[in-house]
Amino acid sequence: MASDVSVTAKSKQVIRKCALDDNGCVSLLDILNSFNAPINEEHAWALCFQCAVCFKSAVEGDKNKCVLVDSVDQVFVSKEGTVHPKTLLGSSENAEESRAG
Repeated sequence: MASDVSVTAKSKQVIRKCALDDNGCVSLLDILNSFNAPINEEHAWALCFQCAVCFKSAVEGDKNKCVLVDSVDQVFVSKEGTVHPKTLLGSSENAEESRAG
């Protein structure tokens, strides 16, 4: 039986912890990684609503400062559950490349 078991070294995959940043936010990617599962339908609809609220607020402001959100690591959720404005204001590393004009 012992011959059927092989031991391999752990992969060097970096596991990101779900911790609040200076704005009291966490990325959606960190949330998904922490639970190691997709969000449920109820949470998905709540997130869609909060994104719409954030987008509406951004459109009413300076549109030229907004960036295109194209991945879950660019969506920032506050500890209150709202989508933080920095989601649309270019806080990601590729903000300059994804400017929505």
